[in-house]
Amino acid sequence: MADNSQAKDVEKRKDGAESDATISIGTKVLAFYKHEKIYYPAVVRTLVGEKEAEVQYLGFPGTVQLHTDSLVPIEKCAEFAKDEYKRFGSLSVGSKVYARYAEEEQLWYHARITATNAGSYNVRFSGFDHDGTDHKCKQTEAFSERFLKRIMRKGSARGGGKKGDSKGKDKAGTIPRRPIPNLPEKSDPKFTLEQILSSKKEGSANFYLSISEDTKVCDMMSPILALYQCGVPARYGGEGGYPSGEIAAILRATTDDVDLQIPDKIKTAIAACFAKDESSPNEFAFEYIWCASQISDILKPKDGGSVNLVHHAWVYKDIQPGQRRQCQMPMGVFNMGDENKWAGRLEVKNPASKGGRDASHDKCTPQRVSVHAAKRNKWVMCCSPNNAKIYFDLKNPLIAFWSAAIDRDAEKPRILVQFNWMFTQRITASTYSLLQKASTLKELLDGMKSQKADIEKEIGGSAPIDELLNTFSYKS
Repeated sequence: MADNSQAKDVEKRKDGAESDATISIGTKVLAFYKHEKIYYPAVVRTLVGEKEAEVQYLGFPGTVQLHTDSLVPIEKCAEFAKDEYKRFGSLSVGSKVYARYAEEEQLWYHARITATNAGSYNVRFSGFDHDGTDHKCKQTEAFSERFLKRIMRKGSARGGGKKGDSKGKDKAGTIPRRPIPNLPEKSDPKFTLEQILSSKKEGSANFYLSISEDTKVCDMMSPILALYQCGVPARYGGEGGYPSGEIAAILRATTDDVDLQIPDKIKTAIAACFAKDESSPNEFAFEYIWCASQISDILKPKDGGSVNLVHHAWVYKDIQPGQRRQCQMPMGVFNMGDENKWAGRLEVKNPASKGGRDASHDKCTPQRVSVHAAKRNKWVMCCSPNNAKIYFDLKNPLIAFWSAAIDRDAEKPRILVQFNWMFTQRITASTYSLLQKASTLKELLDGMKSQKADIEKEIGGSAPIDELLNTFSYKS
């Protein structure tokens, strides 16, 4: 008769091999994430060969193949924490740790110690709680990042073994996503420009207009996240989460609706994020939004001009209270033309900032988009982390630039190309008056032309007006 206890210690792998089942299908682990150089909670979905596994990071779609020496079983975390505390005592404020998340024994997250107490720590979890909330855990429920690195060097995270080979290291932490898709195919537009000029805005005040028959701007406000489904200028860490700028205008269209002209450098940057094929990078479907906002209420002048460009509601249109979802979303920002013709431009970056948190210029690179429930109230949803930051000079009344965001994890990949007008003070008088009085697309575009002299005097130049008109190839 077979020894059942011995059978439990063996796991069948994808290729039929057998080995130590400390890492087995369904094991909850901390998995190394190379993009951020920390470990994230994950679940082993499949074993591949002798030393590799396909894991799914918590909240991410799809799986990624990692060397098993890049995995730490969650069941070992409590043991590590007690061992470090027994050998070295309590940790100091500022230490980077992996700590038990609330009372859930199967969730450990990367954090930083903000205070030490008798027998406990206050910690702040990475990417969580944009309101700066600290959480309490026992001193035997957290172990340092340094301690884990020592364990991984010794290869003892799973009770034995050797350090992973270079093959495993190369694969560890690649961005978890599906195979890179092809560019979404562009179809012939339904309307000509002349057919959409009479399209009426929603309501009688701000200029909200969607050319698409199946989408209204009023439906683009996410009731769960309290953000519009576009790139919203907002500030991380404010009261109530991500306080956003006041959106005075949203003009939305897609390439399925009408021909749209965007700068070639944006097309090239977007095409670089998709699988290479013979199709022209100029021929792909995308969603276009012109967004005019006033951001004066969310700025911190002492820190210089800086906000976040938040796409959480655009990526997760169907998010529900209590859900945790996250992804890596390629995005980037693009200044208009010659700086001598337009001063209200984005600056490359603040030298004091952490580069990985800034939006990339003239290319699209992954930015983490995370939506999760607040710790104290699971029905309150939070957007994290503090990234996709943009910088500008507050002396300019208007900051005008392009941005692009790509959702490659959608069943049909989605692309958002957005032309942004951000007013750093009040919206200038001529622009505000036009947004209120114009009731159709034709009235808006005609007003931009007829009042061009007044508007450009207030905003500092004509480039943003010309760029908006050129998008629709509007001549008269």
